[in-house]
Amino acid sequence: MIRARFRRAGWLRVGAVGRRVASLAPAPIAVIAMLAVAVPAVSTAVGPPPGAPFAGSLAGPPADEPVAFHLEEILSHPRLDGVSLSVLPAEPAEAYVRYGEVGVLEFRTPSLTAAADELLVFDLGGLSPSGEHAFQLAVRRPGEREFQLREPGTFRTLAEPGEPVTFAVVADTHAYAVWSQQGSLTHEGFEKLLGTIANMVADESLDFALIGGDIAMTHCGAGCLAKLVDGIPVSSGTVDTQQEADLRYRKTFSPAVLGPLGRALPLALVLGNHDGEAGFGDVAGTCDQFDTTATFSRNARLAHLPNASDSYDGNRAGSAYTFRTGDVQIVVLDVMRYNPALPQGPEQWTLGAGQLAWLEATLRHSDAPFKFVFGEHLLGGSSDPAHCYWYGRGGLRATDSGEVDGSFLGEQALVHEILKRHGAQLFLSFHDHVVVTGEKIAPDGSPSGVHYVIGGQSAGNKPPWALEAWYQAQMDYDGDGVAEFDTDTTGTKKKGWFRVTVDGDLATLEYVRTKIDDPVLDGTVLLSYTIAR
Repeated sequence: MIRARFRRAGWLRVGAVGRRVASLAPAPIAVIAMLAVAVPAVSTAVGPPPGAPFAGSLAGPPADEPVAFHLEEILSHPRLDGVSLSVLPAEPAEAYVRYGEVGVLEFRTPSLTAAADELLVFDLGGLSPSGEHAFQLAVRRPGEREFQLREPGTFRTLAEPGEPVTFAVVADTHAYAVWSQQGSLTHEGFEKLLGTIANMVADESLDFALIGGDIAMTHCGAGCLAKLVDGIPVSSGTVDTQQEADLRYRKTFSPAVLGPLGRALPLALVLGNHDGEAGFGDVAGTCDQFDTTATFSRNARLAHLPNASDSYDGNRAGSAYTFRTGDVQIVVLDVMRYNPALPQGPEQWTLGAGQLAWLEATLRHSDAPFKFVFGEHLLGGSSDPAHCYWYGRGGLRATDSGEVDGSFLGEQALVHEILKRHGAQLFLSFHDHVVVTGEKIAPDGSPSGVHYVIGGQSAGNKPPWALEAWYQAQMDYDGDGVAEFDTDTTGTKKKGWFRVTVDGDLATLEYVRTKIDDPVLDGTVLLSYTIAR
């Protein structure tokens, strides 16, 4: 079934398990004009209800020439009852997916036919929660009699309340940028990113992976070099055309870059400033954001990955959404989309009225014991105009007094009060390429119960601001003259990713180190941070 879909602007709430129901009209939870999203044509298939048997003939032996794919199997947006699986064939193809219990594969999706470069999206539904399940894609060219069976894979559905949860959080991959820098004289970031991916893929404790912002890098400065993608030239810097944006997404989620992670673990994305979907931009390309960048970027994302709004409550662009797994409510914010002009100071940055209302409603209505909020950066952090950011550099001292017990600058003060009022324990941001951990202190010296963690870096993209005195002082929480990211106890500059475990009354964030030149240290836990209910 092939259909072009158009989603009206607004915010939506869906079923109790966070799954879109096609026959129900979603009701907005905030009245505000939002950006309409024209979703590229995709092919979608929905699996059978629980207990429906596998129907149809099994595939025969593979053809001599395997069907070619730009993007191989990518799992995304896990749910209690299933997951999305998508592929992007490089040639016309017909495909279906068998899936179900490991070793059984009792369900089958309808077959879909796509032209070359057309995304196929399969909904593997009707499964039990908290379970290990398997899938196998069958594919053939038009006119071929037999289907080719591809290598099977496995995934986990989301956990029921009371069940333990473990997931990965990886920050600032800059995946396309570091891929484009291969062979340059000063950069080895791509090899380090591959090391980080390999460590996550090898970790059998993980249920899914949350990828922090700055991924396909459709907004970029000098860090993105001119390259050929599938033989087609892609210019340096920010994308100039829709084709260039498409090619960056194609390369980023290909088997050569993030594809192996998406085949091993269901993915969920947090968009960042370099993902190009900001509400601002001009003809001159101020701070590398042009008036065409957001449209090119949004179209490319939705042409290469399923829309999160098909699975979760949130905005229709699929850039802000929420779901619950086990005892934790996950809330992903879009800090870029609802700013109509480039902020010139922390006080000008905003989530937008609709997203603020949605955030508060989501946290208020959730009865999950843990509530974790993820966003690219603080709403109203310290200004860093030297790096073309009049916002965002964060941490507990991004306050009116410059101290950890001060009030946050700009809208982050309001966001913090919303988190505190509704029992959210964690705001995890990215953007700064360092790890820093700590609990916000109230002006009277009492703990607020809201912890702020900056997510680190997963590749070789060293932060120049970490060498500057003002930033080192801002990240020195205890006033001992040493920035927390230089301690390797309360923070670090080293490469890695967070393994987050929520079990009973404790949430534990372990920063797993990437050290590709040292097999003894590679994959070990460098620091651990614990949050109690």
